[in-house]
Amino acid sequence: MSEAKIITLEDQPVARAPQGGWLSAQSMRILLYVASITLDVMAVAASFYISELIIGWRWMPVSDSVVLAIVIPLFVMFSISREVQAVETLQDYWLGFQRAASALIGAFIVSVMLLFLTDYADKFSRLLFLTYALVSLAMLALSKLALNWAVKVWMGGRVVATLLLVDGQTVETGEGVTRIDVGSMGIWP
Repeated sequence: MSEAKIITLEDQPVARAPQGGWLSAQSMRILLYVASITLDVMAVAASFYISELIIGWRWMPVSDSVVLAIVIPLFVMFSISREVQAVETLQDYWLGFQRAASALIGAFIVSVMLLFLTDYADKFSRLLFLTYALVSLAMLALSKLALNWAVKVWMGGRVVATLLLVDGQTVETGEGVTRIDVGSMGIWP
């Protein structure tokens, strides 16, 4: 009777961290998820100040922190529910941008509704709010491009490992596919 061989995924290639150290692929994905949400929040916050520079006046009688305190938590909530930080969005730039943009648009719609429910509806500039939304979308696209670049540099463009189990047959494998022949190992019935 032959001994059973155990195949683990622990020996899969690891990703190179920017500091020069080595991280597992799972740790690198977690780092990229954190970078994704951080870049997105920074893009939304910076776009508010950029839109104020473009238009040239304040649009609320209160400080900027009130507007950002409404938009950013809503954006984070919607981006988590839309799964902006997922494996699929790390692999596909357009899917990541689409999910992040829909979360941002949802946050802006809810923000407008909240502003119209308060006394600030007559006091803020709708032109500046529209400029803020458009600049936010542009900054969000740039943050997703930066994340896509990081995925290509640090993970080689592959976020997950692809395994192909064969039972002694000759099969063509694509680039980046790990082929395991269980028939030649004697573990296939």
